[in-house]
Amino acid sequence: METITSLFKTIVSMSIGASVVILVVLVVRLLFRKAPKIFSYSLWLFVLIRLIFPITFESKASILSVPSTLSDRIVEDIPVTVEVIKGTMTETIVASHSISLLDILSIVWICGMLGLILYTIVCYIKIKKTLKYSIKMVDNIYESESISMPFVFGIFKPKIYIPLNLNKRQKQIILAHEIIHVERKDTLIKSIALIVTMIHWFNPFVWLSFYVMSKDMEYSCDEKVIRRLGDKCKQSFGMTLLEFAINPYIMVVSFSESNTKERIKHMLNYKKPSFWVLLACLLIGGLLIIPLLSNPTKESKPSPTPTIEVTPTPEVSTTPTTEPSTTPSAETENKEVSYIAPLKNFEVTCGWGCYAGHDAIDIKDPSNKNADIYAIAEGSVEEVGFDKSTGNYIVIDHGDSKSFYGQMKNESSLKEGDSVKQGDVIGVTGMTGQASGEHLHFAIMDSDGNKLSNTLELIQ
Repeated sequence: METITSLFKTIVSMSIGASVVILVVLVVRLLFRKAPKIFSYSLWLFVLIRLIFPITFESKASILSVPSTLSDRIVEDIPVTVEVIKGTMTETIVASHSISLLDILSIVWICGMLGLILYTIVCYIKIKKTLKYSIKMVDNIYESESISMPFVFGIFKPKIYIPLNLNKRQKQIILAHEIIHVERKDTLIKSIALIVTMIHWFNPFVWLSFYVMSKDMEYSCDEKVIRRLGDKCKQSFGMTLLEFAINPYIMVVSFSESNTKERIKHMLNYKKPSFWVLLACLLIGGLLIIPLLSNPTKESKPSPTPTIEVTPTPEVSTTPTTEPSTTPSAETENKEVSYIAPLKNFEVTCGWGCYAGHDAIDIKDPSNKNADIYAIAEGSVEEVGFDKSTGNYIVIDHGDSKSFYGQMKNESSLKEGDSVKQGDVIGVTGMTGQASGEHLHFAIMDSDGNKLSNTLELIQ
């Protein structure tokens, strides 16, 4: 389950970044609506890259203003605990099972994606059956009496299918159009876009981009037909479009896709672009590469070692615990204790109280998923263990205070009673328990085991 939730969180993060890029592409497309449609069609490549690959390249020129922790906040791990209690006269056994909201959303995402994939496969099989008795005309061109419109079908070896009994004018226009789709590998591009849309099905911006990209694909193909056949073909092209103004298929690149009225209007107004217009489009596309395909630079938080004073208390708890009670802050006096940060470079993904019951801070190294965890001060290991909430954890007793390190990647090699020095590596960040991503679940406690709400201040 951890693998699925981690994958879902990555997909959500990619989808958020891609949504910003989609909005930018739509604005650029609107501003340059008179530019050749191949320009706006090409811009969707930026969106595809964002949706397929997790971008790690950072630049100050990035157009994204989404903070790196936004996806963490949206899909933050909110525990929903179910308790089953069985009692006898002599003992009470409490068994608990926890499931997070992120786990539920991950399951919904997987089910939705599998449902769309199944639907697409069924559509593909139906079209294959429809085309079973098609007659080959020449090369990859087929005629079929079972279809009412022409289209290209197939991904790696696309074939052109046209209805029977087309007149000469219809065949000339249709074949010119569909051959361009085949030459440009449009069926492959549209298939990739469809798969990506099914993966990001929860994002309405992705569905919008798929729809608009399909329109730009058809418009740019129409423009190329006019450039090949000349302006004299515009009238016959428009008549042919009207004759095939329905599109029942989603798995094909179809001659009749997109709004027929808009396509005819666009085609009649189309003029071959000048050299300077093409050059301007190339320059704009080039200038958008880094802003759209990079993430904003992050400023790593320093981890200085300030000095604080902690009052020693006469009583020390001898009962190990992984979920101690909470106190608002440490009352400090007398002995000085120096703390260092448990991670060299860190950012906070979920602060103290970021959701109800979160009595710790979640921090991570933005440049290393499995960063070394350091003992914040000298002490001895009080407890090493695992539970469903905090995963692999260690509690270190520093005499006048304690520190709690949870959701580490692996069970620690340290044992209870082992001595540690300040700066010793005690583990690496991980994603155990109810963690929704690789991080350290950390808190400083007083000598009674009460977690301190000013933990972050104490390590900064």
